[in-house]
Amino acid sequence: MHLLTSRFLGILLFMFSTQLTAQTAVKLSGTIQNASAIIQFSSPYFSDYLTLTADGRFEVNFMADEFPVPVAFISASAKGRIQSISPTLWLVTSEHILDLNAAKKTMTYSLSPLSPDQQLSEKFETAKGAQFEQLLKKHSANRTSLYILYQRKREFSPAHLATLLTIIPEAVHTDEYYLALAAYVTAKQQKSPKKGDVFQTFTATDNAGNKVNISPKQENYRLLALLSPSCQYSLKSIEVLNSLNEHYAGKLEIVGIWSASGSSDLQTKYKEQIEKVSWSNYWDNNAYAEYYFNAEYISPTFLLVDRNGVIIERIEMLYPDKLKAFRLP
Repeated sequence: MHLLTSRFLGILLFMFSTQLTAQTAVKLSGTIQNASAIIQFSSPYFSDYLTLTADGRFEVNFMADEFPVPVAFISASAKGRIQSISPTLWLVTSEHILDLNAAKKTMTYSLSPLSPDQQLSEKFETAKGAQFEQLLKKHSANRTSLYILYQRKREFSPAHLATLLTIIPEAVHTDEYYLALAAYVTAKQQKSPKKGDVFQTFTATDNAGNKVNISPKQENYRLLALLSPSCQYSLKSIEVLNSLNEHYAGKLEIVGIWSASGSSDLQTKYKEQIEKVSWSNYWDNNAYAEYYFNAEYISPTFLLVDRNGVIIERIEMLYPDKLKAFRLP
């Protein structure tokens, strides 16, 4: 479970305009003023809570595969209210300095160096209706445009979104956000299965990069575990899932479907934890399963299905200790 708004969770699945041959160390430092006590920094490569000094200074260091890197800052009040305190900011090189005034009605910032697409990105974030579509048509080959479209996808019906995708030139169709948007449209054009429904066959990817069909009919009951490598609750569930897998050997098959959002750096960072699994383990590369099962932003989500693929139980955002109470019917 993440301290992220839907507007910025898209940052965990991203596209690139510059291809690098190796990872690059990225440093973002500066000051944040007039923000609440709890601030989270989020990027495709690293997300964590910030610790500010008494005068508001901070520093974030992470490794990035590609530029530009979209980042965001989010705050939570003492009463738990979550809100963005910055627009999406684009990092274009290995070192940036940011001074952010997060005052509620007068947010301002200074970022150096500044991406040439920063102004366009902010126009996209605030544009609505016909204005948004006009911008998309004018900048259809710009990957910043596609990124913002992905962030705002829930504002459009699947049919409308499918129409907007026809604006995107074919040269961009191999980019990660286009593929994710296409998967989103396909998934949302189907009926998301609820308790008592049979789920439809979907495709995931194994650790060797092979496509694997997850079909409804199997010999045993299955627990479909929709997980994220950057979610601590998902990672803490591994030990409990291993215990369930051992306890119900021959009766229950656990199928882990990991969000592949972000870069391979996420998978590498949590490789040690993920390699502890003793059950089937796959990657949901274009987030199709998340969209199809309505599990986007809800990590982890567990679906117990019978031998015919009927969903018997759905458990969302479950704390690992509560998973220990799981019992087969």
